[in-house]
Amino acid sequence: MQYLWFIVAGMGFFTSSSVSFSERSDALWSNPAGLVLHGDGVELQSGFSLLEDEPAFNLGIATGFTGLGYRTGSEDTLGNIGNIWVSGLGIPLGKHVRIGTSYFWGERKYWSFGLQANPWSWLALGVRLETGDPFGATAGIGLRPFTDRITLFSDLTYRDGFDVLKFGAGVEPFTGILLYGTYNMYQFGGSTEITSPIWQGGLELALESFKLGAGYDSEGEIAISLAVSFPRYPGITFKKPGPKVVDWVPRGRSEEPEASGFKIGAISFGSTKAKTFYDLLNEIRDMGDRKDIKGVLLDFRGASYSWYQVEEIRAELASLKEKGKKILAFSEGYSIGSYYLASVADRIYMIPTGDFYLAGGYYRTLHVKGTLDKLGIEPDFYRVGEFKSAYEVVNLSEPSAEDRKQLETCLNSQYTHILTTIERDRGILRSEFEKLMNERILFTGDTALALGLVDSLCQALDLDSIIKLEFGERVESAEFATIHKERPEVPRSWIEGEETEGILDRGKIAIVVAEGSIVTGESGSSPLPIPLVGGKYMGSTTISEILDKVREDKQIKAVVFRINSGGGSALASEIINRALTDLAAEKPVVVSMAGVAGSGGYYIAAPGQKIFADATTITGSIGVLGGKFVTKGFNEKLGITHGTVKIFPHADMFSPDRAFDEEEAKLMQRFIDQGYAEFVNRVAEGRGMTFEEVDKVARGRIWTGTDAVDAGLVDEVGGVMDAVHEARKLADLDEDCKVVIYPKAEAAFDLDEGFGVNLLSADQLPSWINENMLYLMPYEIEVPLDE
Repeated sequence: MQYLWFIVAGMGFFTSSSVSFSERSDALWSNPAGLVLHGDGVELQSGFSLLEDEPAFNLGIATGFTGLGYRTGSEDTLGNIGNIWVSGLGIPLGKHVRIGTSYFWGERKYWSFGLQANPWSWLALGVRLETGDPFGATAGIGLRPFTDRITLFSDLTYRDGFDVLKFGAGVEPFTGILLYGTYNMYQFGGSTEITSPIWQGGLELALESFKLGAGYDSEGEIAISLAVSFPRYPGITFKKPGPKVVDWVPRGRSEEPEASGFKIGAISFGSTKAKTFYDLLNEIRDMGDRKDIKGVLLDFRGASYSWYQVEEIRAELASLKEKGKKILAFSEGYSIGSYYLASVADRIYMIPTGDFYLAGGYYRTLHVKGTLDKLGIEPDFYRVGEFKSAYEVVNLSEPSAEDRKQLETCLNSQYTHILTTIERDRGILRSEFEKLMNERILFTGDTALALGLVDSLCQALDLDSIIKLEFGERVESAEFATIHKERPEVPRSWIEGEETEGILDRGKIAIVVAEGSIVTGESGSSPLPIPLVGGKYMGSTTISEILDKVREDKQIKAVVFRINSGGGSALASEIINRALTDLAAEKPVVVSMAGVAGSGGYYIAAPGQKIFADATTITGSIGVLGGKFVTKGFNEKLGITHGTVKIFPHADMFSPDRAFDEEEAKLMQRFIDQGYAEFVNRVAEGRGMTFEEVDKVARGRIWTGTDAVDAGLVDEVGGVMDAVHEARKLADLDEDCKVVIYPKAEAAFDLDEGFGVNLLSADQLPSWINENMLYLMPYEIEVPLDE
């Protein structure tokens, strides 16, 4: 017979493949565009078919974007006869589209051109054209309706008419074990001599870097295949991991994905996915489910996190203990921050001569009135709320009695949480610990051991012996980053960096991160070390577009709005508030407050169906200020003068050359009063409170997360993991539902756009600093993990 069922190994997960998703070595023969689908690394494949009249053999290698293959035998489904060589090249056009070409020579010479596209992670489309006589074309479609372990596909081939219509399916019931089958219908007016349908079935086993396959068809033909791949295939592993203790230095991690890789045109090079703080918390949680991990060593040498991160990390570590994992802590010295985190451990170690520093944290306010006076710059600002201390930065030389009161209240609330937690887990009474903070303050490890603050003294060189003593001789030490960096393997998904979402997938949760000062326009960051100007900023255009995109995405069933912002532009805050309100009208929205969510940061949180905040979060600051700086005196010092020409009396109301007159001052205060009323109404609308109830806890006052619950501004103390759990519950989603994070990571360098770090542009400054009305906190409170 002329038809050969030609089996090719190393073509992803399906020996009977489709032009829509064939990849690597298989793509040489079926669709060269697939050479770049999972093209990293090297794959060598061979196949052998035992036919009635003669055997057939093939060999191929694919590496990067290129491949080379050879086969011999009777005619195959591509019309190749005898000895055939093929070489191919694939080119990626972004994550979703690929093109390629291959050249065949030997008994028959011709070119093949291919295209593959993945509009969604569950859909694959492909086309293959071949030159020569006869001209040939094949179109295919692949579907993953439920999961990436079930694939349905179909191809239609044309040669002098429609030759072959193929239907197929593949199922991976267990990791590394694939069952597949196809049904081929012939004679649609084409050139093939086969008249009856042929079904094919087979089994494939993926054993780390090796893949074995065997198949059988209705004509009684048998085929076997072997492939070797680096990286490995996702399959069966034989090495059982030994018991280990995870050595982790808690270093800070960005809240949003970091930019990485670079881009030229539509082609991306390198990964653009970086880990987030949410990823870190999940990695800690996942350790609780791993039988090979017996415990964790917290090594505080070089540790750094902000308070809200420490609090959320500690909650996950406490969950590890509940699952039976032992936790040890070691440091050369402790401060109140690192000791708060270390107090979750079963045993605490430090070196004998190390420092134990218990001075605690404090708030340091900023006042520039004296500087402005010396420069001849006059602040002319108005506010609503006696606690709205952003006003005091430029109008007072020291904090007001109201500001001192709210800061002392917040400090007391934060340290109540910290010391109560230490008392619960270490058995040290709060009163005794406060006595140490007031009287001892700074002492060595020997004193810390005598006071019961640590359990043992040791040197860093003793840690290996301590681990063996605590966990047994067979245990090995592994770094935190290493255990979560799995060996590279061929991805299952069709789209790089994205898991498959089936057509019938129940849905996913989106975490939208809103971080930095609030401005109109686009988000970005500035390296300038100037308060209110440097650092990250969220743009109302960027955030509102993301929220609209999430609202329109049918796969996203619930949203966690993660806020870490002290506010900014009133206009930008309103734009984001309205976008979140529209989203909340269609999908559950749960707000998660990080280190700070005050003023405009609270304004954008108000529409949330439920609000979570960490115990140490600073929130509230519901108040408004606005005005201008009069720079006439400063200009005169420099010998600069300006003249004013106007035909309307208040045309120069916001001119920096004069203060507001009496009528303008009344107008400005009325304007600020209206802004405050709008702010309070937005909060009352979102929280289901009356104007009077909100006003009572507003007036610009800040609250910790714990106190904000009592004030009615927050529903529950908890971190982002609690918010995700609540969103999952509100949307009735499974525990293992997918979570996606926005904004998406971008390339660090784009040839078309330059470097991905956005400096603060001049056209953004007026909307941010010179805006007539601001929802702004004057500070962002961060307490370091170590002094």
